[in-house]
Amino acid sequence: MRGRLDRKALARKAAGSQAIFGRRVYQAGYETDVQVLIDGSSSMSGWNIQAACELAYVVAQAASQVGVACDVCLFNESVYGARLLNMTSGKKKPDINVFAKALYAPANGTPLCASLLKAAYRQNIRASGKRKLLFAITDGGCNYGFDAMVATVAYIEKAMDIEVINLMIGQPVSGAFKNEVSVNYGEDVSSVGLEMLAKQLDRAA
Repeated sequence: MRGRLDRKALARKAAGSQAIFGRRVYQAGYETDVQVLIDGSSSMSGWNIQAACELAYVVAQAASQVGVACDVCLFNESVYGARLLNMTSGKKKPDINVFAKALYAPANGTPLCASLLKAAYRQNIRASGKRKLLFAITDGGCNYGFDAMVATVAYIEKAMDIEVINLMIGQPVSGAFKNEVSVNYGEDVSSVGLEMLAKQLDRAA
């Protein structure tokens, strides 16, 4: 049995339907592994982190329903550099309480490049032979600037064969990602994010 995220079901969710889950089916080809990375910098406090956590929870829940491995991490900055806080992993059902606690986590700067690299290395090891999607939800660029972002994303995509996509909350797209969208404050972030993920799943399918 191979788990898959159902592109049509995700699109229905983006259109307001509650039927967001695909079926567990036999399928030729590669399984998919999803890594969601939530920006936990101080600027994400309030509505931004709530919207990001809601989207990440729906993605993880949908993945668990169809047997797709999905890891969700929140990243922030500590005295030792970038820190990843695991919120859910593998094919297990996500715990809503863990996601609720993350609403109080935002602090400090945005070590996005280092966090992307850490998450990508972990994903590359655990998901060898699978199609790998790394979905970053942020509200700004990296502490190290635009050029570092471009180089980091290019390295992850080429060296590790990971498809990197980015949803930017409250800011225009950065241009560092091949696939990224911007969502304004107050918009339905979950719908936009699910539609973006659904389109990415269609690529090379």
